[in-house]
Amino acid sequence: MIALRRQLAPHRGLLSGFLGYWLIPLVINLASGVLTQRYGATTQGMVNIFLFGLGVVFAVYVFYRVAQKEPKKILSIAEQQPPRFPGLVVNVGKQGTRGVDPDKLSHIQAIEYHLNNPNAGGERLRYLWLVATKGESGTVSVANEVRSRYEDRCEVKIQQLQDGFNVQEMYEKMKELQTIAASKQGLSQETLIFDFTGGTSPMSAGMVLACSSEGWPMQYYYGGRADIASTPILVHFKPDTSIP
Repeated sequence: MIALRRQLAPHRGLLSGFLGYWLIPLVINLASGVLTQRYGATTQGMVNIFLFGLGVVFAVYVFYRVAQKEPKKILSIAEQQPPRFPGLVVNVGKQGTRGVDPDKLSHIQAIEYHLNNPNAGGERLRYLWLVATKGESGTVSVANEVRSRYEDRCEVKIQQLQDGFNVQEMYEKMKELQTIAASKQGLSQETLIFDFTGGTSPMSAGMVLACSSEGWPMQYYYGGRADIASTPILVHFKPDTSIP
């Protein structure tokens, strides 16, 4: 039943039209004809009123049961989620062929979390880096839109990659960004977090390698399905310095 609700919920208008304009009148006419034939024409008006009211109640009930949204599950616990960081680095993704709502993409979720979620604690977002890829199929144009959207609330910079499938380039860009963030904005491992959810898999790999070598904090987004809420997970990782 839950799966049926999820499939039919986006079609609530079509469903209500089907019930109101075709199915219910058909059922009322059939029932009215049967009852009138059995009990006589004098009762037809009362029968029609009764059946119409019954049909309306039935339609409202079916519409409620089918279109009712199930509350999204939150699979992570508060202790797994990061506090807000004043510095954030995100990989910029795009809709692609899945037709994902742009506001549901992971880089937007991450920005909103560190910017507008005081319940998470920590310090409100002040410095934001958007990692985007060049080229016709790249994400620089998406990054420009994101910058326009948030530049009045935090300082936004775009870090461009020539190749979104080059792990080495991503690794070097992230090491360079760490140095710039530390020297120009005074950000440290306590104030700058990297989100490796979006972008290509090589981009994520390059970011993780660059951050894990010195223990920079990382996060990724989990969920994002119709029944599971998107929540950030803080990655706890420290390199083992005892290994030669």
